[in-house]
Amino acid sequence: MKVKKVLALTDNDSQVQELASAAVELGEEVVLVYGGEKDAAVGAARAYWLGDFKNSTFINSVSDVVAIVAKEQPDLVLVCNSTNGRLAAGYISVANDVAVMSDASSVEVTDGGIVTTRMVYGGAAIKTDKSTSAMTVIVLASGAFPVVDLPKTEAVEDVSATGSAVSFVSKQPKTGKTINLGLAKRVVAVGRGVPNEELMNDINKIADALEAGVGCTRPIAEDNHWLPKETYIGVSGVMMKPDFYIGFGISGQIHHMVGINSARTLIAVNKDKNAPIFQQCDYGMIADVTEVLPKLAEKLAK
Repeated sequence: MKVKKVLALTDNDSQVQELASAAVELGEEVVLVYGGEKDAAVGAARAYWLGDFKNSTFINSVSDVVAIVAKEQPDLVLVCNSTNGRLAAGYISVANDVAVMSDASSVEVTDGGIVTTRMVYGGAAIKTDKSTSAMTVIVLASGAFPVVDLPKTEAVEDVSATGSAVSFVSKQPKTGKTINLGLAKRVVAVGRGVPNEELMNDINKIADALEAGVGCTRPIAEDNHWLPKETYIGVSGVMMKPDFYIGFGISGQIHHMVGINSARTLIAVNKDKNAPIFQQCDYGMIADVTEVLPKLAEKLAK
């Protein structure tokens, strides 16, 4: 079952295909509102381009986004799970007097309304919500829907930002490799059982050989600072559905496992035979990661 019209909104062109894939599955007609590279528009009957944000900021376009929603009157608004996405969702909800359904890991259109699920209590439970409003606004968790190939959208309208009290001063790009981990088909993950940062060289070699993204548990990103925060996997981080996941030195606490519980094949390497992850993985190896990582990296290099 589908609604008549879905409006998909993102400030980042790397999320266009994921949001459009979800919108196509949920709606008969798809309208896309996006920023970034102009030629990124796919899967929509028509699209509104907010600009590349190289010399501006998304806040200047929020009033235009609200105006587009008022013009299109969609049954469902799907918003990317980002700081700007949440900001826009708040503005849209106030303008239309509807609630925002946030962090939705699944969305279903039923006869009685639109039903979503999301993790609560640190991942210990799943909460189901239903919207019966004429318009439903949802902040969609990354990885909630499979990404499919979609045709390029030809009807793209440029939207000039009307501006706000916020002025753009400068932009400094982040350093290092960037990846949308929520869309990765293969993932190599690092936990606190990896004792030193030098072993990240082997982790990266393994990931390169497997053409995989590199993720981690929260302490690795926030305490050790070995990886950027956007690679943290778990209930308040990235949610994913990879085909293949291998975790090194990860105990398997629920906060992390809820982010990977939809992995098709889950492999764990940990020297603690009582680690909870062994109760959920498809294949497990009780071994010291300091011995496994260099040997595996060398083997895969061949």
